Amino acid sequence: MFCVQTLVMFCVQTLVMFCVQTLVMFCVQTLVMFCVQTLVMFCVQTLVMFCVQMLVMFCVQMLVMFCVQTLVMFCVQTLVMFCVQTLVMFFVHTLVMFCVQTLVMFCVQTLVMFFVHTLVMFFVHTLVMFCVQTFVMFCVQTLVMFCVQMLVMFCVQMLVMFFVQTLVMFFVQTLVMFCVQMLVMFCVQTLVMFFVHTLVMFCVQTLLMFCVQTLVMFFVIYFCVSAGINTLINIMSRFGKKTETESNITHNERLEFLGDAVVEFLTSIHLFHMFPDLEEGGLATYRAAIVQNQHLAVLAKVRTRVDHVVHCVICPLCSMEKGNKVMAAWLVTLCR
Repeated sequence: MFCVQTLVMFCVQTLVMFCVQTLVMFCVQTLVMFCVQTLVMFCVQTLVMFCVQMLVMFCVQMLVMFCVQTLVMFCVQTLVMFCVQTLVMFFVHTLVMFCVQTLVMFCVQTLVMFFVHTLVMFFVHTLVMFCVQTFVMFCVQTLVMFCVQMLVMFCVQMLVMFFVQTLVMFFVQTLVMFCVQMLVMFCVQTLVMFFVHTLVMFCVQTLLMFCVQTLVMFFVIYFCVSAGINTLINIMSRFGKKTETESNITHNERLEFLGDAVVEFLTSIHLFHMFPDLEEGGLATYRAAIVQNQHLAVLAKVRTRVDHVVHCVICPLCSMEKGNKVMAAWLVTLCR
């Protein structure tokens, strides 16, 4: 009996590590794996049933010799005490309900028809170890006792009757789960690398565009400001003549500049005295309206007898806008 117990414990410990590693990924991706397992079970069941029937007799003969009532009772008591003492401090109420319900449904659907009395103890022990290692930081003390007791009693009562079929399905399911998990991990890593690469490229492009725009704006502003400052320095650095000197410029723009200044000066004086209660903003608006070319042209027509000159000389030679400018220049000359 001691040798049998020693051999069984060795087998249990060896399989526990393998099952813990396999079930860790299952509980992490419970929802995804549930869908995958449903499809896989449907596809694999047909092939497995034939193998199960061939292996049932051999498995029963080999495993019955190692699963005695004493080991079953010892494992059940050890499992219950270990679960009660270990899982009390770890389960959170909401997560425990979801995880336990999912795990119970999975065990009921997949393991009910397959495990016999001896392998039930092994599976329960493996499942408890996995739950202890995975949900250490998430579960609450209150529901641990209820969930563990219900799970243990249900597994013990239901799985004793189906040991032969469960053993085959357990190994097949383990292999399928491992393959599916590896495939899912590969797909997830590929997608993550793709999104990371896309994000990095977008950030680099955005940064390059910002740097280029900043440099362009800097050079444009620098050269424009430099050109304006150089022009201002060039104009301000010129010295005026000490005596009156005739200009070499042939056009009358300089005279127009002087005439505009005189007209604005005279208009400002009259407005200043005509509107003593008006602010400078209103005075500037009146002055801007009065010194416009079309208004000066009208004033020139009223104050001077230039209608004959305008219609006979100016209008045939130039447009009305240019004629107004000429008349405005005429009026400035008269004001002198």
